[in-house]
Amino acid sequence: MSRVFVVTGSREHDYRLMDLVNFTLALAEPDFLILGDNPRGADCFALAWASINHVKYKRHHADWDMLRKKAGPARNGHMIAHGVALGAEVIAFPRGGPGTLDCMKKARAARLTLHVIRSAADAERRWAPGSASPAQSGPAGAERP
Repeated sequence: MSRVFVVTGSREHDYRLMDLVNFTLALAEPDFLILGDNPRGADCFALAWASINHVKYKRHHADWDMLRKKAGPARNGHMIAHGVALGAEVIAFPRGGPGTLDCMKKARAARLTLHVIRSAADAERRWAPGSASPAQSGPAGAERP
């Protein structure tokens, strides 16, 4: 079975977030990633991880010139719709930004499994060998619809 994930997260460009994205994706072992197009932060780190690890991905671009402030939420909607079509789960790396929170809200509304990752311990609880699968782990694991 293919493991498809939508990745959303902070635009912060720091080593802690980079390490967390890399660690989480290594544990989750995706076959395909659905990404935003931000040149910084979680999108950038997930893109680099996918490229280095030969994992296929699709980037969704925001049309800032045409849609202005609505571009990010529109792009998030396209990412989630793509995720629904492929039976994806969502991995979110929130740090308070409105774009990540919007994507998480859309994921919940679409009834996708949402993995909120704030620390390496969150990722380990979900995907480390010997841990319960997200569907079995309840509140300590993924948010289930």
